[in-house]
Amino acid sequence: MPPFSTLLRATATGVIGCALAFAHYAQRAPALASSVFEGPAAATADAVASMRLQDQGIPWEIECDDFRQGYQTNAVQLQILRLRAEYAASSGEKSPLIRIVGFFPGISSTTVYEHLTNVPLRRGWDCNYTNFEQFSGKCLCTLANVDALRRPFAAVAKVRPCCSGDVCTLVPDVAGFVLDDHGWFTHRVGGPLLRRFGLADRLFQYERLSYAYYDGEGAPAMSRDTATASKMYDVLFSGSKCTRETASTAAPALRAWFEGNREAVPCEEVDVNFQHILLVPIADAKAQLFRDSDQLRSLCTMGSMIDVASTKLVYDVWRDTQQRVSDGAVSSPGTLLIMSSANNVGIPALLPRWAQKTILSTMSHKAYGNLLKACREHSSHENSV
Repeated sequence: MPPFSTLLRATATGVIGCALAFAHYAQRAPALASSVFEGPAAATADAVASMRLQDQGIPWEIECDDFRQGYQTNAVQLQILRLRAEYAASSGEKSPLIRIVGFFPGISSTTVYEHLTNVPLRRGWDCNYTNFEQFSGKCLCTLANVDALRRPFAAVAKVRPCCSGDVCTLVPDVAGFVLDDHGWFTHRVGGPLLRRFGLADRLFQYERLSYAYYDGEGAPAMSRDTATASKMYDVLFSGSKCTRETASTAAPALRAWFEGNREAVPCEEVDVNFQHILLVPIADAKAQLFRDSDQLRSLCTMGSMIDVASTKLVYDVWRDTQQRVSDGAVSSPGTLLIMSSANNVGIPALLPRWAQKTILSTMSHKAYGNLLKACREHSSHENSV
């Protein structure tokens, strides 16, 4: 049996890793080789391939489930899942695919988005972040230029005529745009307690791109509050080893920034093959999610943001919200968060599976509880002004 100090060290390592990933998997899926891509797609090959792993019909396993308790008004409810597969990058490293689904009662999608992505706001509530910065220089940004990484709304949305003079074209009833916070970011996960065990922070360096969507047909007639409450968001992260190397080669200033982040404190760099956050506004959580267990289950286990069937499911839920908002039928509103990722963070095999589940559930509930509290305080302040 290993010494007690070794077990403590392994457990502390698991605290970092389990906040972001799982250790053991039933299957392994190969990556698409970067050589089959050219131009911007070459830098995002791991993102496309690891996301597509979600679309292969591989089952998800539920690790934690608060949704079976029914709708709760004063707490974040989570379901934590892992895919029965791991992603093998072109460089050989393997990463788990995990998903955290959460419902934030009474909070708009825009408020959740801002608190997840805004650097000062995130620093204010996320006790696991020891650093969070955005690169201020110019560099290669590829995510917006890769068609394979765009949600296929055109394939599932209803269409409406858009006319200019005598010429009319049919356009989707979903309007979307890229938000202006697109760029390269870094954050570290760790803390004083973990460092007491001699554990380095985990360093994440990645490109981030956000899309916001709104009702393309009714937007001009909507009030500002209604439009804000009805927005949906896709937030995409890409920072695999290949992605970082491609970007830093094209931008010496970015390469220097990467190196400075690595040297700032002892840390272990993480390969962010992909991470994706979907934020869906909900008008009546009881009716749309908790009374319809099949729909909630489908949302929790659906494919990727680039999958047509999954996009149709998301579109239908979002349009239902739009209709309920338009009809004034908003009784239990909030935001549904679905975060999926394939991050190679490194987790010791020594840590028992039951311990990993316990740590992940505990840390996730604490973090998202802090997020809900911060969002409510922000909303309360806005309403009082």
